Amino acid sequence: YSIALARVPAGIGETAIVQIRNREMPVKVTKPVFVRNGKAVA
Repeated sequence: YSIALARVPAGIGETAIVQIRNREMPVKVTKPVFVRNGKAVA
């Protein structure tokens, strides 16, 4: 699996369709989790 970050509008929903190598792929929209010293930072 691969991970990508993108800025999207707040109201986009939980899923989206993106183009990867000229193919449309379904993706899950989540909030990024940042880690500092081994612990999640809000």
